[in-house]
Amino acid sequence: MFNSRFAHGEIIDCIKEEATKHSYGTFIDIGANDGTVTIAVAHLFQKCIAFEPVPSIFVHLQNRIALFPRCRAFQSALGENIGKGIIYYSNSDYGDNTVFPRGDLSRGIEVHVTTLDTICSEMDMPRPFLIKIDVQGYESFVFKGAETVLKETPFVVSEYWPWGILAAGATTSDYLTFMTKHGYFIYDLWKHGLAIGKLIQYPENQFHVSTDLVFEKQNH
Repeated sequence: MFNSRFAHGEIIDCIKEEATKHSYGTFIDIGANDGTVTIAVAHLFQKCIAFEPVPSIFVHLQNRIALFPRCRAFQSALGENIGKGIIYYSNSDYGDNTVFPRGDLSRGIEVHVTTLDTICSEMDMPRPFLIKIDVQGYESFVFKGAETVLKETPFVVSEYWPWGILAAGATTSDYLTFMTKHGYFIYDLWKHGLAIGKLIQYPENQFHVSTDLVFEKQNH
């Protein structure tokens, strides 16, 4: 189960399956990178919004979704509060950007930070939402700034990277408990149920240990 981080093909298949079974209004891609996932699933939603804070990557995202009128890109990070933050990035791996420095990510850039609740309150976006999030361990903080949005989000696909979660200043227990308190059950991408007790046992000190999770509310 625990191997490479955020396999796009499997994520896209999971979202497509869910979006064909249930009617969704807006797809929200948090940590969109170059827009690969957004573009692949855009036809299944009335509207898509994608967030990518790193300027050099945002250019690629914006250019790629320009042909998709229902999609909009935001050059912003998401967090618990509005303000400024630092993103540390790699020159060689566009998908490897974090809110914390590490040996191979020593270059930092100041970025604008907003909350998902703020963005969604300012836009006319059809409900319900389906969210994909890949923010290298910062998920807990993003969703603390999205508690209103989560009330209208029955389905979330999330990276689960214990090492990154700890490095970002949270714990795996923090994240998983937060989501279950908001009414979510936890599954893998193939809808096998997962227990928090088992997930929090996975080591937080092993950099390459990660997987992808589905958080789903029942009877939606």
